[in-house]
Parts: sequence; structure tokens; C-alpha cells
Amino acid sequence: IFKVPSGARLPVASPFLSLHRPHSLRPEFYKQWDDDKMQRAMKSVLEEGLPVRKAAEHYDVPRSTLNDRIQGKVIHGSRSGPSRYLNDAEEEELVLFLLRSSSIGYPRSRNEVIALVQRVCYNKGLSVTVTHGWWEGFCRRNPSIALRTPAQVSLARAKATDPEVLHHYFDLLESTMIKYSISDKPAQIFNMDETGVPLNPDPQKGVYKKGSKNPVAITSGDKSQFTVVGCVSAAGYCIPPMIILDRKTLHPDMTIGELPGTIYGLSSKGWIDSELFHMWFNDHFLRYAPPVRPLLLLMDGHSTHFCPDTIRLAAEKDVVLFTLPPNTTHIAQPLDKGCFGPLKTEWKKVCHDYLVTEGRVVTRYSFSKLFSKAWMQSMTMRNILSGFRVTGICPLDRTKLTGKDETRELTEKIPFNPMISHSPFPVRKHKSFDKANDNSEVRSDEESDKESDEGKVKSSAYDKDVKESIHNDESDLDHVLMAKQTSRPLKDTLSFPSTLPKVIPHQQQDAHLSRVITSRQNLDILAEKQRLKDEKARLMEEKKKLREEKKKLKEDKAREKQKLREEKARERQEKQKLMSDKARVREEKYKGTLNMWCDQNGIYIILITGKVLKKKYIYPKKTKGKEGIMVCKFVLYIFIIH
Repeated sequence: IFKVPSGARLPVASPFLSLHRPHSLRPEFYKQWDDDKMQRAMKSVLEEGLPVRKAAEHYDVPRSTLNDRIQGKVIHGSRSGPSRYLNDAEEEELVLFLLRSSSIGYPRSRNEVIALVQRVCYNKGLSVTVTHGWWEGFCRRNPSIALRTPAQVSLARAKATDPEVLHHYFDLLESTMIKYSISDKPAQIFNMDETGVPLNPDPQKGVYKKGSKNPVAITSGDKSQFTVVGCVSAAGYCIPPMIILDRKTLHPDMTIGELPGTIYGLSSKGWIDSELFHMWFNDHFLRYAPPVRPLLLLMDGHSTHFCPDTIRLAAEKDVVLFTLPPNTTHIAQPLDKGCFGPLKTEWKKVCHDYLVTEGRVVTRYSFSKLFSKAWMQSMTMRNILSGFRVTGICPLDRTKLTGKDETRELTEKIPFNPMISHSPFPVRKHKSFDKANDNSEVRSDEESDKESDEGKVKSSAYDKDVKESIHNDESDLDHVLMAKQTSRPLKDTLSFPSTLPKVIPHQQQDAHLSRVITSRQNLDILAEKQRLKDEKARLMEEKKKLREEKKKLKEDKAREKQKLREEKARERQEKQKLMSDKARVREEKYKGTLNMWCDQNGIYIILITGKVLKKKYIYPKKTKGKEGIMVCKFVLYIFIIH
């Protein structure tokens, strides 16, 4: 039995060491030599005639490895193991393609990359299945790529980040700072923005039993949210917030625990409007802003910020109102980049802690107390200065937004062709691709048809040669298919995405760019708009008066017609009264005659009743309808005693 004394070390060439040494003593890589040294050793042996042993000792390379390359057993530069799916050049081209796709907003997923490599292997004639293990090795060989979850950016925002728009924004910002001499005065540069704070934020991740279904968390269930108006300075301090509530009245209990200096606004939906913005600027901003002038206030171009009274007041107080380019606040707004993100995170944390410790949900009456904690934790000097720095405002650095894209520099050598794939797997081409790709060349229909015909002729000729070769020698079938498949390079298999549509020069209007709304030119435009507005109001007032006069005339005519109708109705009533009087006189006359006859014949009438069956007027022909005789049919019931 071979025993090793305590403290002694085994020789490297010991067979027991090679059989029983622990895994931690094994080399991490078996290739412990340099390619450059191996090439120089091979050159010295082949050209200078130096023995293999001496060359190996001189250049510090393994003798057996050098001898295998000298004798041609191993080709220098080859690797052991199975053949790779993609060589170094193809992997580099694939990496550049993936980086280029992600740089223009069309990232590829892991499954898409695996499917693409699988298609390349099929084109090469390799009967292999690309798995996630290949992806892990591909990421290790290319550490410049990684899987990341992208942020959602709308197409309007993606188009708004065009370099021309950003350059115009920085040019105007720089000229404004130079004009008012505030380039090196961060205490005079402010940024104002609004954000929504919900009463019921999304719950944080919690610990549940593994496999449990439908995990729940207790919340308030109130879907309301308040608008918080924040304003920060490039010097690192912030102005107390303004909270806008969706109420008509403010209960005193809602202000318990508020941040000192907080003001409140009321609106129907809890959103800001022109009146609230004017109140914030006049009663709040000018109160907390430093007395030195001028001041630069950066804000977005929301319609509520274009209040004429506020613009005139800002011009009088020597405050420069500067609007950021539209759809660029996600990269150009200091509050969005440095403060509002931490504020939302702290708000979720504070609400969760309040629910756990107090056992109560967040309501309108506890909002101010909890929000003041989140505000103090997020609106720090570090976050404020970071927001102005990453947006390139203070210090002024346009390369923060318009700097050279490293991915674009790396991928400039890739020719971006239309989305055409020459692989057996079809690649769909969107209808709007040619419209969206401004870099694509415009070709006539005749040229396209000509190229299509040439391609069909070449394809048919190629297929004919393949069929002939197969017919002549069936044993070469695999060779012919391999030659046909391997003739397609990787760049023909990649489906290149199109770039975003560029901003057309004639479509670049002032509405798409930033501007100083307190400038003299803008004030003149504002005065002209106000004059036109007053003129329009005067014309509308005149039209209203004309409409009222027409309405009055119409009412007078209707009143006269109603009066005539009433007079005609009165005349008809008088005629009916006269006719009824004549009938009554005639009836009394008949009644008197009947009484006289009864007296002469000794008849005593006890009761006479009657019922009118029919009544009408008979007009003689000679009277021409002016006078008539009323004829009535009676049924008389006479009870008499003789």
C-alpha cells in the first residue's frame, strides 16, 4: 500500500494522483497554451528545422500537441468534439443582427433565435435539433447579449425620438440658456410634471404555499386616483406638491399628516385643468421659487399648460416657460427619469406596510399621512440631480439622448435588405413594409417583373440540372441535395426588420417640436389669437341677437294668429247662443198652444216627459243657406187624467 506522509505533496506525474485527485484540483480548461506560441513553434519546426522537443520547451507548448500538428494528425485551429452549428463568422453576424433588431425596437426572443438557427442547420443539411443548451453556450461565447424584458414604447414615442427632433430640442434649449445666462445656474432651472397616485396600488409579491391556486391580498378596492403636481430644481431641491382630489369639497380630516406646504385642488375627475394650473403657478410656484430672475420652467405640452392668463403672468414675472417635444417625456423629463419611478415604488411599499402593521386599507382620509412618507423617501437630492443629469439638461449634454448608438456603429456593415428569406421556410412580409422602410430603393414595376422572370428562369435551370444529375447517378443524390442546401449563407436566412419611418421634412411642424411659450413672438401670436377670439365672440353675439329678433317676430305672429282664432271662436259661440234662444222661444210658443187646447177640452196634464231623438237644420233653397228651420224629433210620454 502506497502511503503519503502527513504534510507531503504527491508528484504531478503520480498515477495515484491522476486516479484519485479531487475534482477541485482538475484544471478548468484543458487547453493551457496560447495559439500564437503554437504557431511560432510550428513555424520554427517546419521552416527553421528546430526539433519538436526543443521548440516545445522554448515556446512552452505541449510536445505531443505540437507533434500532432506537425505530422498533420490535427489541423491547427480546429476544435474537438462535434461540429458547431455556426462558425465564428456566422455567430458574429447573428449577434450583430440581434443587436440591430433590438436597437430599432424589434427585439427577437430566445425561441425565435433557436428557430432561426434550426433553419440554418436545415439549410446546411445538418440533422440536429437546436435546444436551449445551445442558447446557453451561445450566450457564454457572446457576453454582449442578454435576455431582458423591454419597456413598452408606443409607435408615436418611437417616432418622436428621431435625432432631428432631439437635436432641434437641444439647440433651442441651449440658445435659451445662453440668452438668459442660466447655463451655469442650476438653482434657476425647474421641471414641473403631473403623475397619478392610485388609492389601490398593485400589491407586492408575497410568500404563498407552493401550488396554491388564486393567491389573494386584501386591498381597499377603491379605483380612484389623485393627481400629484411635482416641481424640482436642478440644484437638487423640490417644491411641496399639489394634490388634486376628485371631490367638490375638502374635508379637514383629509389633510391630517400632510407634508408641510402642500396645497389642494378640486376637480370632478381628479385631473388638472387650466384653472388649477394657473392657481399652482400663481399661488404656489411663485411663492417657493427663488427671488432671482429669470427662471426656466420645463414642462410637457399638455393643453392645460397653455392658459393665456398663466402665459402673460409668467412673462410679467420673468419666468420662461419651455415645453418639451411631444411624446419624448419618457426620455427628456427629469421627473419621469429620476423621481416618479421611486415615488411609485415607495408608495406601494408604504401602503403594504400600513396594511400589515395597522390592519387597515388606504382611504382618502389616510392618504396625506402615507403619501408624505413616500414623498420624503423618493424626492431626494440624489434622485433629482440624477434626473437632470440623465436627460442632458444640467449639465447640458445632448449626447445623453442624441449620442452615437454603439449598436448602430457595430451593425453599420450589415446591409439591411427587405424581409425576404431564401430558406425553405416561408417568411411573411407585411404589406406596409415597403412604405415603412425609407432606406429601400424604389424600383419600377418593369424592373421587378424582369428580375422575377430572371429568377424563375435561373430556378428552373437549376432544378433541371439537379434532376439530370439525379437521373444520371442516383448515388450522388445526397451530394446534390447537400450542395443545394449549403449554397445559402446565413445572411440570406436572416429576416431583417425594417427601421422606423423617418420624419418627413414637410411634416415637421412647430407642433412636433419644443418651444418657448413665453417668448415675444409667442406672446404676439397669443395676442393675435386673443383678438381673433374676441372678434369671433363679437360675431357670435351679433348672430345671437339676430336669432333672438327673429324669434321675437315669430312669437308676435303666432300671438296675432292666436288672437284671430279666439275672436272667431267667440263669434261662433254668440251665433249658437242666438240660435238656442230662438229655439227656446219657439218651444215656449208650442207649449202655450198645448196648454190652451188642454184647458178647452178639460184635460189635466199631470206629467209630460220627452227625449230628443234627432235634431237638424233644414235650409230652403231660396234662402241660400243663410236661415234655416230646426226640426226636432221628440218622444213624449204623457200621463193624463180626464
